[in-house]
Amino acid sequence: MRYRTMALGAVGAILCASFAFAGDKQKPRPELYTGTIQQAVPLEIARVKLINGRVVQVGPWLPYASSDFSPAGGLPPSPCNDGGQLAFDNVEFADGTLSIGENTKYGASCGRGAVRYWFGPNYRNPFWVNDIQQLVSGTEGRMVNALVPVWANTNPDGQTRFIMAIFTAEDFDDTCEGPAADNIYDGIALNFGALPTGVWRANICISNPNFYLQLPQDGSGAYIGIYLSDLASSTLYPGACQPMLWGTKSGNPSQQGPIQWDDDDPTDGQLVAPDECYDYTSNNTCPTPLGAMMALWAAPPSCTPSPDLDGNGCVDDADLLTVLFNFGSDGSSGGDANCDGIVDDADLLDVLFAFGSGC
Repeated sequence: MRYRTMALGAVGAILCASFAFAGDKQKPRPELYTGTIQQAVPLEIARVKLINGRVVQVGPWLPYASSDFSPAGGLPPSPCNDGGQLAFDNVEFADGTLSIGENTKYGASCGRGAVRYWFGPNYRNPFWVNDIQQLVSGTEGRMVNALVPVWANTNPDGQTRFIMAIFTAEDFDDTCEGPAADNIYDGIALNFGALPTGVWRANICISNPNFYLQLPQDGSGAYIGIYLSDLASSTLYPGACQPMLWGTKSGNPSQQGPIQWDDDDPTDGQLVAPDECYDYTSNNTCPTPLGAMMALWAAPPSCTPSPDLDGNGCVDDADLLTVLFNFGSDGSSGGDANCDGIVDDADLLDVLFAFGSGC
């Protein structure tokens, strides 16, 4: 993540009183949402890329309720039957539900319970980028197998199809110079159909290896949300829509920073620097800073470190050949003895040092 603390420090005193971008225009004051937060289930899922701000479909729509996607198993510890490790938590639904060993959650310490923030029913922000300042240790670079986004769509007719595209990225810009994110990974699009007006959360599980989100390799980066009504033409959702807002408490295993990019000035599918880059630090909210609500789980490791690559109990020529034949690859076809995602000299040494053991 590209953090330039000198640049932020120069404007921090100006921005901390209310939400503002690098210019002088103020965002609406955030307010507490005390209504119902409903559960939404997507109808379909597709693989997508984000190219020059445009969502591009690169795989077919598939039914979400299929054997490719494990059903929701409830919380905690994961919404999915195949488990996983909570890697980033900006949801905390409800107090104590998404427990990852942190200190007292904001819902309790701020006296908010399950109440969350938004900018009111008429605000429209269909394209946003928020930062991951720190993932839970040990989840860096792993695949996401579960996520919980929380959002509002208050389109008056309640009949427009609601599609959500979600991406992750290695780099986030907190200097308001742009672009908001770099090195963006492939993402997923979720078709919820004609989603009625309301505030929603979804427990999304991904078991199909062709649908994935990649967590940042160094533990810091970005997550991105885009709300659409037509994926083919990348048409932004026409009604009032926005991510619900919450915060990551200081000292928790996962952290976000104060900056978020919002497509609201004007809403046109582009994030323009510096006018759509906001500091979400506020003296008027608890928690602070706020950011788009999202929880991300890291998939269980698919690799167990071992020099016995074929699992026959003997480290022998077969294991050595597996390393040599896959040398330089990502290990998806074998040979990654230490499970670091690449077959290299370290794997060869692991096999050579253990050669003959178990035989």
